[in-house]
Amino acid sequence: MRPPRRQTTRPAQRLAGLGTVDEGLVERATYRPHDQHCSPIESYAPHKTKCPRGIDCSIALGLLRDGLRRSMIPAGSPALPPRVWAVDDATGIVYEARVTNADQAEYHGFPLPTSDPFTEEVRRHWSKRAN
Repeated sequence: MRPPRRQTTRPAQRLAGLGTVDEGLVERATYRPHDQHCSPIESYAPHKTKCPRGIDCSIALGLLRDGLRRSMIPAGSPALPPRVWAVDDATGIVYEARVTNADQAEYHGFPLPTSDPFTEEVRRHWSKRAN
């Protein structure tokens, strides 16, 4: 019998402190939707969200770059952060982008579930770090 999966939480410490992300990275970062993330995944992970089909790629890229400018990245991130968080101010939806191609600085994003307590942490930090 397998041991139960460890429940992980994402405390506020996982967000990097206020700092600067290299502006070159901000301009180089791209958003690429991937087909495997756009199809329903209920069959093997009903608790997972799928990529947002209703968001324009230019808006997603803008959110990604805003998240990088506001240092909405994990604490201790390397030069290319593995994750970037952003809040769509128009809808209040919290997104997480994950790097999918480090050589090209490509990210793919998806909305975080509203039930995840980390979404409130992201919103709080997002408003504190407004430009």
